[in-house]
Amino acid sequence: MQIFFSPASPFVRKCMVVAHELGIADRIEKLPSAAGPVKRDATIIPKNPLGQVPTLITDDGQVLFDSRVICEYLNATQSGKLFPADGEERWARLTELALADGMTGAALLARYETVLRPEELRWADWTDGQLAKVRTGLEWLESAAPSFGDRVDIGTIAFGCALGYMDFRFPSVDWRAEAPNSAKWFKGFNQRASMRATVPTAHADGVPCSANVPRPAASSFISLRKAPHRRDRWTLRSNRRHKQCAHVRMAPGAPRSEIKGEAAGRRTFAEGNTRCHSHAPRTRTQIPVWQGSRFLG
Repeated sequence: MQIFFSPASPFVRKCMVVAHELGIADRIEKLPSAAGPVKRDATIIPKNPLGQVPTLITDDGQVLFDSRVICEYLNATQSGKLFPADGEERWARLTELALADGMTGAALLARYETVLRPEELRWADWTDGQLAKVRTGLEWLESAAPSFGDRVDIGTIAFGCALGYMDFRFPSVDWRAEAPNSAKWFKGFNQRASMRATVPTAHADGVPCSANVPRPAASSFISLRKAPHRRDRWTLRSNRRHKQCAHVRMAPGAPRSEIKGEAAGRRTFAEGNTRCHSHAPRTRTQIPVWQGSRFLG
């Protein structure tokens, strides 16, 4: 089998967690992709007209999407127990899946609004409205989590991936303070081998990185260094004069490709050549500075 893969997509992660729980993860070839909400990956479209991940190609050549279909297919072909066969339990698990996926989808929309949309077009009420869906979903989960026990099924897997995505992309949102029962459950569930094997660690979500854009002349390179004891503050340094040019702030959970700043009195936009903020955060990184124009959005 093959799956069009994006390493930080929570929906891809859900499929891979299911595959790990079923013991078939090593049978699925991961096809790299660059699917995004604006610029779709042309290599996916012939298989999936939506150009989205995850998209699964079975051993028989059948193409399946989206994540809910893929997860149930994997479970069915392996005679798994992650989806109840019928009855009230099946509808309960599918309802949990729908809620968890809705929370994840809302978080993704909030991220797109703050990362991909041009700054002058961003709508704060939209972002707040999407994150409000996450909060009300957490309220439901908070009352249900104490009854989860050691359950491992499509409902708990989907909730695990939803909360994992919040930690990955919205670390400033302290959801644990508002949902201690959910936090306690997630702490245990997140230690499962399937969750640990699928922790998001790379660039995703359709945000461009330096691998996808032309590199400017070497003379425009500066270095990026993390300020001591400040998780959101970075220092730009000239590669010629080796002195500080500017300070920039990084949105919580944002990859370095989203860093913006001002240097030498000119408006600039800086992009890191590593794929996400989790790569060697205390080391210097060479980044191009694009003066006078926006490279994101």
